[in-house]
Amino acid sequence: MIYPPSPIRWHVKCKMTRTKKIDQMTYEAAKEIADKIVSHFQLIIVIIYVYCVIE
Repeated sequence: MIYPPSPIRWHVKCKMTRTKKIDQMTYEAAKEIADKIVSHFQLIIVIIYVYCVIE
């Protein structure tokens, strides 16, 4: 199971990516954040699907 990162760690990572260059994220940091958002979204879809099938 994929667990979301702690709020502090997530906040620090987002802040660091925003401050690497003026108003620009690095590609690697932006990709990592986007991949985590997508994986969490996919997990939510699976949970909703399983819940609807059981009901």
